[in-house]
Amino acid sequence: MGNAHHEEHIGTSMAFRLLGIGMVLGSVAIAVVLVMAPSSAGSEPNAVDLAVIITTMIIVAGLGVALAIARMSVVIDDALVIRMTPFWYHRTIDPATITEAVPVELRGSQWGGWGIRFGLGTGTGVLMDNGPGVRLRIRGKRDLSFRCEDPYAVIAALRTNGASTGARATGRGANER
Repeated sequence: MGNAHHEEHIGTSMAFRLLGIGMVLGSVAIAVVLVMAPSSAGSEPNAVDLAVIITTMIIVAGLGVALAIARMSVVIDDALVIRMTPFWYHRTIDPATITEAVPVELRGSQWGGWGIRFGLGTGTGVLMDNGPGVRLRIRGKRDLSFRCEDPYAVIAALRTNGASTGARATGRGANER
């Protein structure tokens, strides 16, 4: 058993990046209009209205920033580490607990969208966009499917580090040669 290293980083799509930037700019524009626009007599917002507006704009701007800078990392060393930043998702898996690893094609439509998805009977899905990925069966845990650029390199690194990747993961298959 060796110690293979594999590392991939997938950023958010250009559409999500632009959407996030638009959310931030829209929040700033609304704030500027609210501050600069003269209020008519008798229609000044009260403190509660201002608090709700400011809180909403901060949340929308924060989500916009998160959407614009989102990044997924897949790192294999002594363990498999999958991380989605700036979100909370971070999972570390000992390769010795992996009983099967197979290449799959992941689509947001299969999982109810992109991001971190928890499906009934399908395990956990982590995907920033549509494309190739790996599905893992993990002893005593939920299945995990995640997006990566080179599923065969991920599976090979997992195998080298002690995973039982199963017969289906040993090559590209007869139809893909």
